[in-house]
Amino acid sequence: MMKEDKNETRWDKLLHIRTMGRDDSNADRYRYPYEPTPYSVLERLANAGYMRKGNTLLDYGCGKGRVDFFLSCQTRCASIGIEIGLPQSHWL
Repeated sequence: MMKEDKNETRWDKLLHIRTMGRDDSNADRYRYPYEPTPYSVLERLANAGYMRKGNTLLDYGCGKGRVDFFLSCQTRCASIGIEIGLPQSHWL
């Protein structure tokens, strides 16, 4: 578990974002809580070769943008994140 936490912290720091931890503050019967996809899963996705420079990732329900930032950085694909809810700027 400690190695996983270090990996999460390392990637957030490298990408200059704060996306760690579950956030129930905006959850209700219509909206799920924010729960980030682990970077270990995103690393496997990036290394699978499905996305590369010239591709565009369209992420509906992007949350804090972790998937978009990470995959754009790792694969050089373009990324568009769409989130309906509160302004996301306070997380950056």
